Amino acid sequence: MFASEASGRSYRQLAASTDWIDFRVEAQANALVVRYALPDAPEGGGTSASLRIARNHKDEVDLPISSGTAWVYGDYPWSHDPARGHPRHFFDEQRIRISPVDAGDVLRVRLAPGAKSTFCAIDFIELELVDPPLAAPENSVSLLDYDAVPDDDLPDDAGLRTALSVAREAGRPLWIPPGTFHFREGPFDLGGVTLRGAGVWYSVLTGPGARFRGTGVPVDLADFAVFGSVDRRDDSRDDNAFTGNFGDGSRFRNLWIEHVKCGIWTRHGTVNLRIERCRIRNTMADGINLCDGTSFSIVERCHIRNTGDDGLATWSPRAAWASSRPCENNAFLNNLIECPWLANGIGVYGGRDHRISGNVVIDTVYSGAGLLISSGHDAVPFTGALLIQSNRFIRTGGDSYIGEPVGALWVYAADSDIDAAIRVEDLTIVQPDHAGISVHGPYRISDLISIRDPGGPGIRITSNATVSVRMHDLTVRPPGTTRVLDESRK
Repeated sequence: MFASEASGRSYRQLAASTDWIDFRVEAQANALVVRYALPDAPEGGGTSASLRIARNHKDEVDLPISSGTAWVYGDYPWSHDPARGHPRHFFDEQRIRISPVDAGDVLRVRLAPGAKSTFCAIDFIELELVDPPLAAPENSVSLLDYDAVPDDDLPDDAGLRTALSVAREAGRPLWIPPGTFHFREGPFDLGGVTLRGAGVWYSVLTGPGARFRGTGVPVDLADFAVFGSVDRRDDSRDDNAFTGNFGDGSRFRNLWIEHVKCGIWTRHGTVNLRIERCRIRNTMADGINLCDGTSFSIVERCHIRNTGDDGLATWSPRAAWASSRPCENNAFLNNLIECPWLANGIGVYGGRDHRISGNVVIDTVYSGAGLLISSGHDAVPFTGALLIQSNRFIRTGGDSYIGEPVGALWVYAADSDIDAAIRVEDLTIVQPDHAGISVHGPYRISDLISIRDPGGPGIRITSNATVSVRMHDLTVRPPGTTRVLDESRK
């Protein structure tokens, strides 16, 4: 069961305090992240434990872990009641700074004595060398000056609202110093503010109110973490870390976002947004969705993991709440997307002239292609061109909500024709769970070309799809596996 959501489809299990995992450090580090799964409580709500970490056989630190924000049951939008059956969303993560370790040191991880959980599944452990904290920007407003106190578990809402207002009026950066600040009453309006932290391992905004809203005025955000407490998906609630119109030219850099519904959800015509080097993990829905007219925007070099919907998406909805403006000229460049527990690594829903280049998608779980190009979800019809270039999809595709498997690259003309020219260049597909490419109707797909390395059936076109396919420089490994299945018309 856990293997279906684990990276590489495998994990190690610690069943008692006498079990352990040893691994040799390959480079200097002073922090680590553990991806783990604990059992749920019989009635739901999770269990807890601690992992004991030793260096060279000497105990160093205990890391508290919990499954309280994992385990959902039943069908969308899911429940925490085990009686609903069909469990999913097993894994979570915890991080900690540790005493420096050097190449050649041996770290041992085991369950600490007294754990209430009967076992812990370990997916992987990441080591990191964290730089010292950044200094406050020159002439900045400090959050500490407005009765916000770090690390005291008391709410800091009033202090943040005042500090944001002062910084906005003065045209000065707002500084978030090292420490953890707690919020209950978000969202906080961000328009016209430069917000800086000491680094994602140091400046942490947390709690159910750690949510922020764009107001149509640009913002500049960098070097802090937002750790929410969302453990369910409720699309009637604004439970995203960042939501709204972020104006023309906003920048999000080096942010770490976890345990929210969506990491970043843009709306109402955001343009020229740049999202760079962000980590978004363990969400109940999308990692980043450039939505509702968001255009000329770029997401690059981000690390997205364990999302409950698409890791990255651009969606042009025609819904009543939306403007019905198409998203245009958005780009997803050189991102790493791992283990989305529902939906795709990347989803493109309508709009025009998008570019998907240099991305790696690994280990989708359910209804998850490496990349889905779809006219579904009542999207504004495609026009222009889509450039799909130099991407790599590993263990993606498989069973889906449409009742049949989908490929690593999935093209789905669900609600309207796809008239955009889809150019697929230098696509590498490794160990797909179904076909390399799958194409589904019932609407027409006018122009689709090129694939490399599917590894399973190269292309599967279902009998309800009308598609024109032109292939150039087609290479398939291993040889002899390319075939078109269920082709009834061209």
